[in-house]
Amino acid sequence: MTKRPLEPPPELLRVWKASGEEMASLPVEQLSLGRFLKISFGQNSGRVSDVKALKRYLEPLCGTPRFRQRLLNDGVMLDDGAVLNSPLDLQLVLLRFSDASDRMDTNLSKAAEEGMEALVEEILGRPRDPDFLGSETLPALWVASQRGHDGIVRLLLEAKANKDASHCRRQITQPNSRTTCIAVAAERGFVDVVRLLLDAGARQALPREGTTVYDTPLATAAAAGHLDTVRLLLETGVDKDMLANTNFKGRAPLAWAVQEGHLDIAQLLLDAEADANQTCALGSGVLLRGTLGRTPLVWSCEEGRDEQVRLLLGSGADKDRRGPCTPLGAAARRGHLSVVRLLLEAGANIEASHPNDGRAPLWLAAAEGHYDVVQFLLRARADKERTDRSGFSPYWIASNKNFPEVRKLLFFRGV
Repeated sequence: MTKRPLEPPPELLRVWKASGEEMASLPVEQLSLGRFLKISFGQNSGRVSDVKALKRYLEPLCGTPRFRQRLLNDGVMLDDGAVLNSPLDLQLVLLRFSDASDRMDTNLSKAAEEGMEALVEEILGRPRDPDFLGSETLPALWVASQRGHDGIVRLLLEAKANKDASHCRRQITQPNSRTTCIAVAAERGFVDVVRLLLDAGARQALPREGTTVYDTPLATAAAAGHLDTVRLLLETGVDKDMLANTNFKGRAPLAWAVQEGHLDIAQLLLDAEADANQTCALGSGVLLRGTLGRTPLVWSCEEGRDEQVRLLLGSGADKDRRGPCTPLGAAARRGHLSVVRLLLEAGANIEASHPNDGRAPLWLAAAEGHYDVVQFLLRARADKERTDRSGFSPYWIASNKNFPEVRKLLFFRGV
């Protein structure tokens, strides 16, 4: 029997720790095939064909991002672009972060803000702590997320920047709130950045810290009207009523959508079974657990948005839910006749009032001088003589506020 000749051992590229322990060995002939590659960072997946790719391959083995790795060949440091196509014995050196207090140190946040991707990579490779602020006021990842620089976001995430970094602003929701990277990207509608942050494990809800609360991406995207971003976030299984269920201050995403008039987003949230009766407080937006807050239907009635009212009524919104006033009271007070008609056709209680003041829709319309609404409510058999808790009738309030046409209408209706 003829013996098969022994195959020569494969030529290897070996990587050694400073301690002399072997960390990795890769057959040179198979490097280009990528068989030994275990990189999972977005578009960085590919072949181990150069030093940069090898560093990415080594990251899960050494627990250190490539920016802090140095590979030496006979004591000579290899550039990231050096091609690996021959057997080598390389030494891996892991560096600490450079002193970012150096006066000559370039502002990482500024480079991130201006979209200078090559400069950001160079700064990170010094190596620079991606989360160090120093004289900088904003985290680099937050700035890049706000500007939609997805390439820089990818670099900073690869450098292990804090994916939940936040910044305190006075904008979409609360003056004492902080906005995370993913929330500001969602607010601006940068879907690719939101997806990168989600893939990196960014949290959509951060716990309240004392008086500090955190905006959530679903709320900021809904408020700003970014349909694709809302859809992406809903696909992750995020809580549709997150602000309510996590005890944050602010309005639920559906409330933001209807307040800002984003009908398509309201439809998407309701299709995802968002709570159509979630309540929020007046003005400040602080969530209330009881019945004294505006519901999405009340917001829509106050703004006179017929299509939103139809949508919410069709989704099971409570047409008589009492907050600052009922939906019918809100529409009557603002003079939105078409909404008043919609609500009455849906069976809203024409006499429902707030328990504190007892002011029915007719009283509220008369107090604001809305002649057409008063006329419509009278024809719908609203009680002309019903007074508020102070004993004032619709006729009295119309007279007191000097609305003569409304007063005359009420008088000749038999008041």
